[in-house]
Amino acid sequence: MTITLDLPKTMEDKLRQQAARKGLSIDRLILLELEQQIGEQAPPESLTELDLLKKINLDLGIAPKVWERYDYLTERLQEEALTEEEHQELLGLIDLVEAANVERLGYLIQLAKMRGVPIAQLMTDLGIRPRGHEDE
Repeated sequence: MTITLDLPKTMEDKLRQQAARKGLSIDRLILLELEQQIGEQAPPESLTELDLLKKINLDLGIAPKVWERYDYLTERLQEEALTEEEHQELLGLIDLVEAANVERLGYLIQLAKMRGVPIAQLMTDLGIRPRGHEDE
């Protein structure tokens, strides 16, 4: 479905800036925000095993520059050196990462059901570990 919105220029500019900071298209940003506001995820599509594996392996669809910024801000948080602006930016990035994780988890659940294995086993089989624990 396509919906056309007439937004005030200031709102459009803010959305474009936020999308750029998060490394997303403006369409993706708006969809994620709407899903969060409505509290629903779109129903999972019916995908083949190969399609699911491709979606699972996209590193959550988050640009490397965004991950770098997320890691930098997380370090600054641990050092208790975040400015208020950085704190707000980090909160936005956390929302982005959590939304992407929810999406990825949906694909993992579909694949686990398709293969008839527990999700924990599937994640082990695919070598998926929490970020920062890749060497374990």
